[in-house]
Amino acid sequence: MGILGFGLYILLGITSLPSVTNALSWREFSFIQSKLGYLTVFFCTFHTYLYGWNRFLNASSYKWYTPPVYVLCLVLPSLLIVLKLLLLLPCVDRSLTRIRQGWERNDPEDSSANALLP
Repeated sequence: MGILGFGLYILLGITSLPSVTNALSWREFSFIQSKLGYLTVFFCTFHTYLYGWNRFLNASSYKWYTPPVYVLCLVLPSLLIVLKLLLLLPCVDRSLTRIRQGWERNDPEDSSANALLP
């Protein structure tokens, strides 16, 4: 998992170079930076979970009653993955897709105010 995550990080870094970015279309660049970016975060976070699996419940790894460093490093990426999964729920994803496609909410108050304008 760590090698796959590192390889994807390298791919993301290479596509961020201006010369490579200019050679890619907007769809290709957007796919690489968004979809593969989340996949990279997932692989690297999962790698860290696997790294600390044996030591997670071991009392000797909690010196001075503080969690090990790898546990602290998992807070932010785990939160990111959970929030991304919440955005992928059908009720939220449907609204976000409509907004991205140009949908605007029709507000009756706004339409009456616009009708009064010359």
